[in-house]
Amino acid sequence: MGIKRFTLLALLLIVIGTIVILWEEKEELPTFPEKLEEAMRYGRMKTYHQPYYDYEVRYPAFFEQVPDSLIDGEGTCLFRCGNVELSAQVIPNSDSLSVQNGMQYFATLHHAEQQQSDSQSFILSGQLYMNDSPIPNYRFYAKYVCHRKFWFVQTLTYPDNCAKAVERLVQQINNWAVWENPI
Repeated sequence: MGIKRFTLLALLLIVIGTIVILWEEKEELPTFPEKLEEAMRYGRMKTYHQPYYDYEVRYPAFFEQVPDSLIDGEGTCLFRCGNVELSAQVIPNSDSLSVQNGMQYFATLHHAEQQQSDSQSFILSGQLYMNDSPIPNYRFYAKYVCHRKFWFVQTLTYPDNCAKAVERLVQQINNWAVWENPI
């Protein structure tokens, strides 16, 4: 009877000791925003060249490029990582809107909360809407560059909790000149 008790007690102590060790070693796994921020800080950027409209977009190398065949619209590209998307597209400026008029039109269309412009472009940002309905906890940041009869648009959509992680992409959009040497 003494050996059985000793064995049972030893086994119980081993199990309890293992649980305690594992509990102490358990670390919190990083969240998606934390992983994204780390990857954005140290990740390299790639350049996508859109051949039809001859513009370029820089995007993080770890983002997945959605194949052109799955995207509607000539001149559109899309890159994503989780629920963060970076896209570029070309929209006809059939009404020949000026930068200011274009900013007013697209700000109203997208329910933009913030707007800023210069002579050739403007930036809009705010809560993300789809079909005139707000998408809770999601934001957008977009730059529209006017060139001839087109708007060249680069847009970033992301969850609110990723705002700090995507700061590098926001800066990238701010600096986007569409072409290195404009026509």
